[in-house]
Amino acid sequence: MNGASDYHSVELEDETCRGCTICVTACPVEAIRVYKGKAHILEEKCIDCGQCIIICPHKAKYAKSNTLEDIKSYSRAVALVAPAWYTQFNEKYSRRSIRAALCALGFSAVSDVADAAAEITCQSAAYMKDYLENPTHILPVISSSCPAVVKLIQIRFPSLIENLLPIIPPAELAARYIRNSNAWGTEQNNGEKTGIFFLSPCPAKITVARSPLGYAQSEIDGVLTIQNTYLPVLNALKNLPPEIEKAASPVDITDILTPLNQTWCTASGEAECLDQILRIAGTDIKWVNASGISQIVPLLEAIEDGQLSGYDFVELSACGGGCLGGPLTINPSPVAEAQLRRRIRSQKIQPHNQQAKEDAIALLAKSNYKTVL
Repeated sequence: MNGASDYHSVELEDETCRGCTICVTACPVEAIRVYKGKAHILEEKCIDCGQCIIICPHKAKYAKSNTLEDIKSYSRAVALVAPAWYTQFNEKYSRRSIRAALCALGFSAVSDVADAAAEITCQSAAYMKDYLENPTHILPVISSSCPAVVKLIQIRFPSLIENLLPIIPPAELAARYIRNSNAWGTEQNNGEKTGIFFLSPCPAKITVARSPLGYAQSEIDGVLTIQNTYLPVLNALKNLPPEIEKAASPVDITDILTPLNQTWCTASGEAECLDQILRIAGTDIKWVNASGISQIVPLLEAIEDGQLSGYDFVELSACGGGCLGGPLTINPSPVAEAQLRRRIRSQKIQPHNQQAKEDAIALLAKSNYKTVL
C-alpha cells in the first residue's frame, strides 16, 4: 500500500524511502515489507498507529490529511478541538486565546471535544451499570475510543470484538451535536454548508473519519493534524489583539466532571472519568489500562486467555501516554501531560458533595447509551 487508500492514512513516498528496514523492525503489527529497495505498507495489516512516521529517519512516512486551505470549501467551518490540542501550547496562552487564534485562521467556531467526553462518560457509565447486572456478561469491557486498538482487535484478536464498548468516540458525538444543532449554523441554505474539521493527534483518527469503525458514517468532514496546524496557530496567537482576553468567554462545560474530562487524552483518562462518576453514584468498578502496542498486545492476549475476567473495564491507547503521545503532536507526552496538569489546576474544582452525588445519579438515570451507537 504505497499511495492513497480509503482505509488508511499512513502513506509512503517512494522517492524519499531508502529501504533501510528500520520501519520494518519498528512496526508493532509487522505491516511493512521491503522489496526492490523500497518499503511497502501492507493494507490488510496496518492499523494506522503511526509508529513508522515517528521512527523513519528519512521522513518517508507521513499521514495524509486535510489542510487549512480545505476549510475554504465551506461557508462555515467548525474546528473540533480535543484536550490534547491545548497541551501543545505554553500555559501563558489561555484556552480562549487558542480558540480565537483558530478563528483567525478561518474557522467560524470552535467546539471542545471534552464537552462530548462528558456525555460519553455518562453513557458509558449507564452501559456498564446495565452490563454488570446482566448475568451473562463477558468481562472485561474494552474501550473503543482508540481506533488503532479497535483495528488491532479486528485484525489480530477477533474473538475480543464482542468485548468492545459499543459507544462512539467523543469526537464523533461532538460532530453529531454540531450537525444537528441550528445554534452552530449547520443548516443548509442556498447551497451553503458547514464543514466540521477535527484536529487529530494520530493517523488512526484521520482514517476513522473516512472509514468509521462500528458505525456507518461520520459527521466529520475533514481532519487536520495537530502537527501541521501548530505553527499557523502559534503565529496567530502572537498577533492576537490584547483585548481578546477581556472578551466574553465561550461557554465551557460546567458539569461535575469538567476538569477530569480533559484527561481523556492521557493513558488512563477515560477509565478515571468512568470510575469517578460510577463511584459518586455508588458503583465500584475494577479497571486496568495500558498504552503503547508493546503493552497492549500482552494484555489482549491475557484477556483472550481469560486471565483478566476479574476486571470490569480496560482502557487501551496505541500511543504511549495516550493521545498526548500521538505521532502527529508537537510536545513530548511528558511535557504535554505537565501542561495539562497545570491547565486543570488553574480551573476551579469543586469538591464532591451531596449535590454532586445527586447530579451524578441524575445523569446516569437519563443516559441512554443506545442513542450514541
